[in-house]
Amino acid sequence: MISGEDTESLYCNLEEIILNFENSIHPDVIECIAEDCINLKKIDLTENGNDNSHFESLFPIFKNCNKLQSLHVRRGYRIASIRDKRPDPGVILEKIAEIMPFSMKELSIVVECAFTTYDVGIFLKKCLINLKYLSLRCIGSKNEIKKVLKEYAFRNNVKIIECNFNKVGMRNDMRISSIEKVFDFIVRFA
Repeated sequence: MISGEDTESLYCNLEEIILNFENSIHPDVIECIAEDCINLKKIDLTENGNDNSHFESLFPIFKNCNKLQSLHVRRGYRIASIRDKRPDPGVILEKIAEIMPFSMKELSIVVECAFTTYDVGIFLKKCLINLKYLSLRCIGSKNEIKKVLKEYAFRNNVKIIECNFNKVGMRNDMRISSIEKVFDFIVRFA
């Protein structure tokens, strides 16, 4: 058992956390991380939970963990879709651009909803950080994504050293029509 004094020391020095949940993460876990693990540099979250998991619950981590360099989120986290009474995914992605700490280098959000090429373009225009790695799930045109990535690279004086696209199937996103292409992309900048 760790005493209160030891716990404070442990949390303050924790730099990396990897969480893999079969069910949804209890909101208290995220709140605890955001409040007590302020020196985190890397967070890797995988959740295979239910539809009650929303990405907005991670905003306190962006706000409080000022040394955060890498955030990778996979699967069960839902970014709101049209059927929700919540902001759409583009609004959430735009908010991330506004609250990411300046230390951020890697961002990966591969969840059950997809961003439009417009969403990605707005995110990259509002992103004041020189990311080294970005991975998102998108709907639309790969050429349009390439275009906004090139604009971001030019504006930030960086080069695209790798850019990959992988086709994926989507289950529940009402934003996607049968003719739209859904893909994950990974881009590395130098």
